[in-house]
Amino acid sequence: MYTLGFELGSAGMITIFAEAIYQFSNLFSNKDDVEKQIESQMRKYKMKKINENEYLLYLRQIDY
Repeated sequence: MYTLGFELGSAGMITIFAEAIYQFSNLFSNKDDVEKQIESQMRKYKMKKINENEYLLYLRQIDY
């Protein structure tokens, strides 16, 4: 919800910085390649809880 203002205020540098930290931590992770790939794919989506049993997944790119 607040990510758009934060993103615009930082001129996009926050996303680049966050991705760099993620990739650096992923480099030293003990997870296997399949887990890393699944986690990477899940980072492309946002999840919103609709009710106790349902969640809505949508692409981060469409969020704006």
